Amino acid sequence: KIDETNKNVLLVYINDVEEKLRVFDNLTDKIYLFLKLINDKFLHKQMFINSNDGFTFRTSEGQPLSPAKLSSGEQHELILLFELLFKVVPNSLILIDEPELSLHIYWQQRFLQDLDEITKLSQFDVLIATHSPQIIQNRWDLTVELKGPEDEKVPKS
Repeated sequence: KIDETNKNVLLVYINDVEEKLRVFDNLTDKIYLFLKLINDKFLHKQMFINSNDGFTFRTSEGQPLSPAKLSSGEQHELILLFELLFKVVPNSLILIDEPELSLHIYWQQRFLQDLDEITKLSQFDVLIATHSPQIIQNRWDLTVELKGPEDEKVPKS
């Protein structure tokens, strides 16, 4: 049986441990989102993360797969998502120029949705320059058309 004094000491200890571990909550959420985004996109392969091996990939048959064997689009997506989730300083403005390069059309269509999930965890703003209506999807409300000086001189008809 635990007396009241020991109970209070244990309670303080448990609260302290919980508080110290709470700093990892956001990191855990980011790792799960990273895995989800990658594994939802990569066909016939899966990414795993563990403390011994770091990031590893396996084919759908369970064979190890070197990251160098990923397609250029897969490598691009892996790096972009990693950088956005784990390296961006909160409250930053991130500029992304033509993210559609090397991206499968389906990935382009999911790009804003993925960014929305990422920014909810990482809290930064994004400015995207794109020529792809697939990136924009139905979010034309987020767009600004850029015009140069020559556009201002052309009379409107």
